This record gives sequence, structure tokens and C-alpha cells, in this order.
Amino acid sequence: MPIGEHQKNKTHCPQGHPYSEKNTSICDGKRRCKECLRKRQRKRYGENPDLMKKRVYKSRQKHPESVKLGNRKQGLKKYGITIDQYEDLLIKQNGVCAICHQTCKTGTRLAVDHNHITGKIRGLLCTNCNRGIGMFQENILILKSAIQYLNKE
Repeated sequence: MPIGEHQKNKTHCPQGHPYSEKNTSICDGKRRCKECLRKRQRKRYGENPDLMKKRVYKSRQKHPESVKLGNRKQGLKKYGITIDQYEDLLIKQNGVCAICHQTCKTGTRLAVDHNHITGKIRGLLCTNCNRGIGMFQENILILKSAIQYLNKE
């Protein structure tokens, strides 16, 4: 819906925030300042937190796939990769764990394994292998010692 004639020439909202592309939404033909909307929402939900909880709950119930996708994007963001990059890595590994070459037995997606010092991604691991590396503190000497122990008769 186009902006009403009385708003076309305005460059700022009544509170003085600029009507920029990033800070403006149009609803029912009226230009709205996003900054002011956020302030009003924070105040409204701050006074009544249960209202926000109900709204979030309803939204999550109504759009479960969107919630899953958002959670997945957020989870991968901490490793600096996108869903497409994760999928590419999964294809390179033929959909299996980089260590045991099995699919994840827990039914979850393979975890992104990374060097905790450099942040560099090493590959995708099943839950068991990912936890195993973590339990051995990513320490090669401890892992070698464990291998020697397992080779004992």
C-alpha cells in the first residue's frame, strides 16, 4: 500500500528518528519508525512479560519449521558458516561422521567440530565421536595413550 500524501514529505518521525530504508516499515499505508516501535514494544512487554511469553509461544506453535530453521542458522553462525556451507561439508563427508564413518545414531544432525584455539572447522562428527574428543580434551597425547591402552591384551 502506498504512503499517504501527508507523510510523503516527512523525513523524520515525531521523536526525531530518520525515515531511512533500514528504520522504516509501512503498515496500512502509514510509515512507521522501527526504533519507536521497538521502544514501545520493550515498554509494553517490560510491564507485562507474560504477554510476550504468550506471543512467542503462539508464534512458535504456528511456525515450527521457521523456529527450527532459525535455531539451526543461529547454531551455525557461531562457527561462521551458513546452512549451505554445512550441507556442502556434509556432502563431502558422504553424510557420515568424519571419524567413525557412520550416521549419527541419536538421530540428530552431525555436529560441527572445530579447533577451540583457532576456530577452524575440522569436519562434522556424530554425537558419540564429538563427545569422545571433548572428553579427551582434544589432547593428542591422551588419545594416543588411550589407543595404547586399548591395544593391550
